[in-house]
Amino acid sequence: MESIAYRKDIDGLRAIAVLSVLMYHAFPALLPAGFIGVDIFFVISGYLISSIIFKGLEAGTFTFAGFYGRRVKRIFPALFLVLAFTYAVGWFFSLPDDFKRLGQHIAGGAGFASNFVLLGETGYFDTSADLKPLLHLWSLGIEEQFYIFWPLLAYGVYRTKGRFWLLAALIAIASFGFDVHLTHSDAVSAFYLPHSRAWELLVGALLACVMMRARSFPTTLRANALSAAGIALLIIAEFRINGSSRFPGWWALLPTVGAALLISAGPTAWLNRVVLSNRIAVLVGLISFPLYLWHWPLLVFARIGYAGTPPSVARVGVVLVSLLLSWLTYRIVEMPIRRRGLVGLKVASLCTLTLAIGYAGINTYHRDGLEFRTVARANRDLTTALNYNYWTSANCTRRYAVEPCMMNSDHPEVMLLGDSHVNHFYPGLAANPVSPKIINVNTCLPLDGVKLSVAKNQAAYACTNRDNFSFNRRVLEDYPSIKVIVISGWWKENLDGGNPTQAFKDTWGEIDFTSKIPSDAGLDRTELIFRGLSRTISYLEARHLKVVFVPDTPYIEDDMRTYCAIGNPLRAYSDCSMSRSKFEAGLGSENAMVNRLKQAHPDLIVFDARQYFCDSDRCYLSRNHHFLYRNENHLSVYGSALVAQHLAPLLATLVSSGPVKAVSASLTRQ
Repeated sequence: MESIAYRKDIDGLRAIAVLSVLMYHAFPALLPAGFIGVDIFFVISGYLISSIIFKGLEAGTFTFAGFYGRRVKRIFPALFLVLAFTYAVGWFFSLPDDFKRLGQHIAGGAGFASNFVLLGETGYFDTSADLKPLLHLWSLGIEEQFYIFWPLLAYGVYRTKGRFWLLAALIAIASFGFDVHLTHSDAVSAFYLPHSRAWELLVGALLACVMMRARSFPTTLRANALSAAGIALLIIAEFRINGSSRFPGWWALLPTVGAALLISAGPTAWLNRVVLSNRIAVLVGLISFPLYLWHWPLLVFARIGYAGTPPSVARVGVVLVSLLLSWLTYRIVEMPIRRRGLVGLKVASLCTLTLAIGYAGINTYHRDGLEFRTVARANRDLTTALNYNYWTSANCTRRYAVEPCMMNSDHPEVMLLGDSHVNHFYPGLAANPVSPKIINVNTCLPLDGVKLSVAKNQAAYACTNRDNFSFNRRVLEDYPSIKVIVISGWWKENLDGGNPTQAFKDTWGEIDFTSKIPSDAGLDRTELIFRGLSRTISYLEARHLKVVFVPDTPYIEDDMRTYCAIGNPLRAYSDCSMSRSKFEAGLGSENAMVNRLKQAHPDLIVFDARQYFCDSDRCYLSRNHHFLYRNENHLSVYGSALVAQHLAPLLATLVSSGPVKAVSASLTRQ
């Protein structure tokens, strides 16, 4: 296999890339666009690997076995170590649900398909990115998927006397166009899909074509100009791009072109020769790959261990440990494997080990997180609390083809209406022997005359532009047996304009409400939600249905680990409560809406379930060693059962009674 001349400045550029990512992950407020380091890596990789391919083809020394063997020796040693380490930590400390997910991510990492695995997980109930130890392997997946096809295409062009640069340019243009288009309609897919990120690697490949044809580096003046322009673009990117930018898309041109300009400047440019080629930068560049692999799992485990964001000193410690592990990996593992000799044995051994850890991940996933482990047996209750499936029952889904869709009878008497904060009442009511039969279809707020939309990925969001009023009316017409409607939702976040969870924010962005009724145009979201909800209640009352409104149950605005100390599940049930005053401090908008609804609808029944979760000072996330929540804002099967214990008798009475006049269901606190 033909090699290319070593350039210290490219290792220095690698250092910029990996330190940008490291700083962004450890101290995001200091470098909010540090994630562009991955785009720099893409360009470097495309340049170096394409240079090797093109020169090997021209010299007649290129073989696919040699190329992929070299990739195995470069990628697999550090990757296997990190995957094995992560699996070992998960074995001892992860609950079955988390370990099952980790197994899937390990399999995805070993198979270079992490980007597709992560893309399939985005959604409302997705685990926060901060708690996924192998989240960062998405970029490795894109690189290796690219290198499955790129050598084949390059070889085909060479054999047919075609032009490398033309092939790279055409594919890059198509990929970039697709990226820009998809970033506006589905930014998550644009971020993770290989064909929307391939153009960044192809920029490096195009640069390899140009520099191979030039046969020499630019003159000193031109080199300095290219280098200065390149670093300027990277600086602009670091401080102009942020989490709200439509990325990758057009914004990705800044780091991509910047990296290409720095490489094209050559090793003689002052910045490349003095700054990028200094010993510290080169050393960090040499360990950049293991450093990229090691730092993120360690930061995630620290975040879990501290039940939230670790203090600054702890994050500095994680960075230092990452540097040490990376250097040890480079010196003790990577360098000996890269030396000549026993190439076939090394490649076969590395492939076997990586397949083995991938199989372990698949096995863990298919065996539901290996519940026989000590940590799983010690926390069976927590496992049950976290694992209820709120989304489907077969007979309901067959009829309406939506999720969630749940019913426990073909003749339901009570319909749950609202978002996931009414969905979570279903398991408790369905299992309660006193409760009437239940149906719960849809997961959108019942706001007649109001359109809901999100800032990102609108096409994939279930409630965007859906006529929920007509859908709910269809269900009522299908089941004349329904006599009572239970309405609930996450009112505070919608009324105040917040983001429900970080995972929701990352996937969907801000929630917006607009009126379908001309007379309501220009009203703020609080008034729009009230009017839409009031119109819905009026419609239901006109159908002689009894309406029960349930204010939202207590919730926290952070991960449960903060309050329940389940970072290490063996330490669970430490306190698992929150200040009642903290929870109630944010209820002004919701309480005001409830009071207005009671005035506008005297027959509206208000069932306040908060009293069963709180005493005068604290609100509890667990009772009698049973977790009442499955995450920061959704009830577990135990929490749902607690509500049903008091709500089910009320619903049974309403179903069997005649018209209700001004009934109050705010029961006496127990």
